[in-house]
Amino acid sequence: MPVLKSAFPSEMKLSAGQSSTLTVQADGTAPLEYQWLHDDSEIRGATATSLKVSTSGRYSVLVRNRAGTVVSPVTVVRQAQ
Repeated sequence: MPVLKSAFPSEMKLSAGQSSTLTVQADGTAPLEYQWLHDDSEIRGATATSLKVSTSGRYSVLVRNRAGTVVSPVTVVRQAQ
């Protein structure tokens, strides 16, 4: 099963028009597959080790290989007031 080697902040605040990038590092038997989630739904085409975020919501990433799947903790992105 993959092992996550990096942690995200539990919460991020973005100003209007601002974006940030979430990056995951994982170890495990290759090949490792990544799938980013926004509000518990898969983001189409978001299968890299990083994701640029600019909208509010809950973000996490699935990391899979033949041995299993691990889900990262959630990062809540909010727009600053």
